[in-house]
Amino acid sequence: MATAALVAACAGGPIESLHPLTNVPPFIIRDSFAADSFDLTFLGTSGFLIERDGHAVMTGPLFSNPGFLWHILLDLPIRQRRDYIDRVFSDSALRHGAEVTTAILIGHSHYDHLMDVPYVAERYAVHAEIYGSPTMGHILAGDGLLHHRTSKRIP
Repeated sequence: MATAALVAACAGGPIESLHPLTNVPPFIIRDSFAADSFDLTFLGTSGFLIERDGHAVMTGPLFSNPGFLWHILLDLPIRQRRDYIDRVFSDSALRHGAEVTTAILIGHSHYDHLMDVPYVAERYAVHAEIYGSPTMGHILAGDGLLHHRTSKRIP
């Protein structure tokens, strides 16, 4: 624990500043000159919101990645970062993108890649079908609001 305290002290700020996503705002790459353009919004870590012609797909909405310092060194509880997720989607363009999202693609079902999906799907991407492995389907099967929105089609 002494090592964790030393690392926290040397990190230069409150515990909140140790979270890797706190200071990484989403940004949009937009090519408005091409007739077949699309918007690509980086959501942090491995997440993207890809929009075109009023439709969108979201990949790995991972906002609460606890990271090595958070979980291993400081032994802090792993939890959803709902405050951060709400801040990200407070941007009207992102909120609109989430509203027109028809699919959420999950690459793999480790807890840190899947833990934010229920909150994002229930609050922001309310019309999205969730695609992933059978493991993802089993994990989300316990969520009464999402079990009917999961497709285990990715091997």
